[in-house]
Amino acid sequence: MLENDSGPGIDVSLRPSMAATTIPAMYKNLNVGALGHALPFDGACALAWQYNFAGIDLDTAFLLDMARSQSLQAALPWFAATGLKPSSFGLSVAWRDWDSEQKYVESLPRFIDEAKLAAAFGVTRRPTWIMPCSNELPFHEHFALVARGLRSVADMLKAYGIWLALQFVGPRTLRAGRKYDFIHTMDGMRALGAAIASGNIGFFWLHS
Repeated sequence: MLENDSGPGIDVSLRPSMAATTIPAMYKNLNVGALGHALPFDGACALAWQYNFAGIDLDTAFLLDMARSQSLQAALPWFAATGLKPSSFGLSVAWRDWDSEQKYVESLPRFIDEAKLAAAFGVTRRPTWIMPCSNELPFHEHFALVARGLRSVADMLKAYGIWLALQFVGPRTLRAGRKYDFIHTMDGMRALGAAIASGNIGFFWLHS
């Protein structure tokens, strides 16, 4: 769907440029995956523009492919022409309790590439949620695993000036039927942030 060099099939003359538009601190942001849809990133950008979203989560796989096949210098103006604010990007590190150590280690190099790319596009925050239960590990073992995994993630993000925002999931319905409880309160999340201790940890609320 890359129809021209100015952006993903969008007539950019119809929309104010980023320089001419003041985006508020809180703005409407599109993540098609969160809506249960799969769509190429150029198509997602076109939809965001059509329905007046101010921002979009970056598809780092799409943009890395563009940067490698053309150049980063080609990918940056391509995205800038959409007039959208880059909000965040996917967290591809396999750090959760059901992931193996081998999978965790193998996932790190790609994530470094993704973080570097996201920083080049101006992303400053990456949120993620913490599963409030486990069928694999009791609380203290789970806590140690998550703190270790997210400390590595936070350190990699910090190298590129990006904050890691953590969210706890509060509703009991998700914990029902699971073998072990895990963090599901703000106090627990603050303890996790203190254990990670990377200096670039924040918190956000959605299903809290």
